[in-house]
Amino acid sequence: TNRSSTYSPPRTHAALPVHPAAVARRVFAQMLEAGAPPSEATITSLGRVVAADGEGADEAFGLVSTMRQKDGIALRLRSYSPVLAVIRRAREAGKASAVEALMAASAVSQEEPELAALLEVSAKVKDALVANGGGCHQLGWLQTGPWMVQRVRAGADDK
Repeated sequence: TNRSSTYSPPRTHAALPVHPAAVARRVFAQMLEAGAPPSEATITSLGRVVAADGEGADEAFGLVSTMRQKDGIALRLRSYSPVLAVIRRAREAGKASAVEALMAASAVSQEEPELAALLEVSAKVKDALVANGGGCHQLGWLQTGPWMVQRVRAGADDK
């Protein structure tokens, strides 16, 4: 049977509207289940809807990174822009750097909006680290005053 003829739109209760990101995820999943290969356009569209969700930084990042690696799809600048936008709002510098690396690996050059997003995330995370003292758990390894740099050896006996 043809799957497209058996598809029916989601039923919603008037008081409970269906969130656009949920609908987009379901349509994308059905497309994959039907064996339709994803294209750059479908990934970009889903990325935009997920990014607009506001909480979709992890999902949007995972979408562009896995589709490029798993399916070998050549993504364009428009594919990365929504991901950078949601990462910018979430202030996740690590993911921003990872997106930048993915873009470089795909030979995609950033334009002004993407560069602005990367710079803003980097500057705000740096400011937050300095304000909180830095360190892995903000325990404070960034201090003011003279620093002492020296060579040390660590042995089996922790000396």
